[in-house]
Amino acid sequence: MTMLPASARPGITGLDHIGLYVQSLDDSAEQFARLGFLLTPLSQHSSAEAGTGEVILRGTANRCAMLADGYIELVGIVDPARDLRDVANGLKRYEGMHIMAYGVDDPSQAMTHMRRNGFTPRLGDLRRHVDTPEGQRTARFTQVRVPRDEMPDGLVMCLRQETPELLWQPRYLTHPNGAIALEAVVLAVENIAETASRYKRYFGTRPTPIPGGLRFQLPQGSLQLLEPSAIAREFNQIAPPLLPFPAAAIVSVASLAKTESLLVSNRVEYEKRRDALHIPPRSAGNMGLIFKAKTNGHD
Repeated sequence: MTMLPASARPGITGLDHIGLYVQSLDDSAEQFARLGFLLTPLSQHSSAEAGTGEVILRGTANRCAMLADGYIELVGIVDPARDLRDVANGLKRYEGMHIMAYGVDDPSQAMTHMRRNGFTPRLGDLRRHVDTPEGQRTARFTQVRVPRDEMPDGLVMCLRQETPELLWQPRYLTHPNGAIALEAVVLAVENIAETASRYKRYFGTRPTPIPGGLRFQLPQGSLQLLEPSAIAREFNQIAPPLLPFPAAAIVSVASLAKTESLLVSNRVEYEKRRDALHIPPRSAGNMGLIFKAKTNGHD
């Protein structure tokens, strides 16, 4: 990767997770189970009130596919009477990937970096109850979020996992499809240069050219910016409803042959293209999903 000086970087460690807003958590969970993911139990979101610290339940919940590196979060509405943040509005725009979250070791450093680079970040506290073998515990996350008008590609954030041991429980890390890591997010954009300029400021990293676009390589995972013609060429079953649009995710697996066998057994629609298995959005929460064999190189 091409890095700027340390003083010009926010300390991003890589792709932490992506989040899909879905109309039905039950239907989407069934869909991802057919894709071979082992999902965590339902977990309702909450946040701490500023000043009092009182934990208030939100109206949204998730189920997650936890990978050795990163995870996929399915987010749905479970109580419309409670705070839904931007999930309801997001679903009015489209169902699919909205959240692109990047890990950081030091949220304060990330806040300072964002301010110095023209963003107006806000620190957030997110919590949710998680089942563990020892009983229910509370997972905590410190978020650094920027306004959507500054990063219009979705809900883009940095965060630090304060209780990673509660999320990455060994019992949830082995998937029937052999999934190992969240390797890349593919973002369809109209103006490559403008988008790259924003992410150069955001990541403190220079992109490298790829066919039809640019890639920001992170310590773990990458962000790919592709123009619409490249999306049509590389992912011909993806039709972005708007631009910019988080179009696809690339997930590495231990054995592509075993993953393909599972897809066939579960009667999941897919297309085999070169060294990858492409799942159409209608079969993966309205997000393109690409399975690739794990390698030491970049996707």
